[in-house]
Amino acid sequence: LFLDELGELSPNNQSKLLRIIEDGIIEPLGSNTTRKINVRLITATNRNLTERVEQGLFREDLYYRLRIGEIWLPPLRERASDIPKIALHYLKRINPSLKEPKQLTQASLEMLRKQAWPGNVRDLRNAIERAAMLSPSKQLSPSELHSLSLFSEQMDTSIPKFEDGFSLENYLSTLRQRIIQKALDQSDGNQSKAARLLGITPQAVHKYLKSQNETSITHN
Repeated sequence: LFLDELGELSPNNQSKLLRIIEDGIIEPLGSNTTRKINVRLITATNRNLTERVEQGLFREDLYYRLRIGEIWLPPLRERASDIPKIALHYLKRINPSLKEPKQLTQASLEMLRKQAWPGNVRDLRNAIERAAMLSPSKQLSPSELHSLSLFSEQMDTSIPKFEDGFSLENYLSTLRQRIIQKALDQSDGNQSKAARLLGITPQAVHKYLKSQNETSITHN
């Protein structure tokens, strides 16, 4: 039995779940009789349960009762190379239900790879399904995805917390790269158009793309 969003359980439901695990007995909704069950639980959460235990928001006994085997899955933004494959998987799954199958361009896959996806895989899946259902175009280009408002238009430009090792040069460089990439996405990869939007030279955009390609080759 899979239980999602475990960290959101109320204290009352945490107590009920612990009792069910310990006794192996449930009382079905609307019934006055109990029933013996034999299930193995798989649970998931995007919360830090250790912190919630320390804060008194999650029962310590339930936490250790469930923590028999643990698999930590990094946020989607930390495994960006998986994003195109996941996007194509969900598009392939929804295409049979459409009148006309949709395709993601290479530029679109690259744009998806560079999004933050705060809601992780669920966020990405919803974006793909929405694009496939709402887009009148067969080819899902970057401009098409933007027109459907799949992504937040706000860019995180908040000032970070200053700690040892902080580099202003690196921070400004990263911010500059994100702005150029956003302009490229909005311009369907057209370097001259992106340069005009930003008021910089096409050479500056080309230099950015060259640095990205070199980084990709190094990582591969």
